[in-house]
Amino acid sequence: MLQMMIRIGAILVLVGCASSSHLYTPPGEQSVSTEKLIEKPFSKVWDSYVSKLSEDFFVINNISKESRIINVSISANTPSDYIDCGQTARTLEHPRGNKNFNYMVADSSSFEHAVEGTNLVDQVVRDTEVQGRVNIFMAPQGDQTLLRVNIKYVWTAKISVSGMRTTGGLFASIIPYHRNDSVSLGFSSTKMGKKHSGGEIITCRSKGVLENRLLNLLG
Repeated sequence: MLQMMIRIGAILVLVGCASSSHLYTPPGEQSVSTEKLIEKPFSKVWDSYVSKLSEDFFVINNISKESRIINVSISANTPSDYIDCGQTARTLEHPRGNKNFNYMVADSSSFEHAVEGTNLVDQVVRDTEVQGRVNIFMAPQGDQTLLRVNIKYVWTAKISVSGMRTTGGLFASIIPYHRNDSVSLGFSSTKMGKKHSGGEIITCRSKGVLENRLLNLLG
């Protein structure tokens, strides 16, 4: 009896189909400052800057006073604090009622998506993070110090899709379905990144938050 009900259910999912649509809005252009002149000599700025940097959340990887380079890294599970990858608005139309999902693409989110040709619905969960490698260059400019910052960002989204599917044939049945995907996108402080994903082009850029924080670490 249970087998028969499952098979009947598999046939019914073809009646009153669900559908999904979405609109992606990319981030706007934004100029990010990456240089600053500090009105103090290099000999006084370097040690103070390294000291302040060690108190912040940045992970210091390398420091070379001779080459005037400091390399640090960052990692964040709320990417939209530091980067902008646009917004997505999704609509699920279903015989049982419609649903809307709106989210910042940079951040983790979840939504429901129709399985084409049926009234089955997948649950999609996106888990995102951003990592960055930062090069900080500091050099004397007369009685002043030039400070330059450049960040190489890598944004990653891990995507989990779960739902049900129907098997073909006369004795159709419904079986569980699951798949995992991922997408990564690299970009820098001054250059946007673009990548095809899910039939669209995702665009990401820096919001300038980290760059500004590093440029003004000494006030």
